[in-house]
Amino acid sequence: MVVLLFVAWPTGAAPPVISKIERYGSNQVLVHFDVQPNTTCTLQWTDAVKTKSGSVNWSNLWVSPNLPFFEHYIISDTGTQRQRFYRLQVGP
Repeated sequence: MVVLLFVAWPTGAAPPVISKIERYGSNQVLVHFDVQPNTTCTLQWTDAVKTKSGSVNWSNLWVSPNLPFFEHYIISDTGTQRQRFYRLQVGP
């Protein structure tokens, strides 16, 4: 399986960090990332970054709570696809 990641964040905000994507068991992956204080971050995935129509459909996998302190998260996802792409999107 090939896994690539993308990160999207608003101007002026500290960028989110995906520190590692690793295999877990035979059909899972673990996505590790950090979220800054007072920030909500959405982990999204897609199976293709380029389609014939040119549009990409991202799906939400998990949304972090808005906490007043720094937090490291480890989120599991199915690892049965041939490839999957991840990105973090920061919200208010």
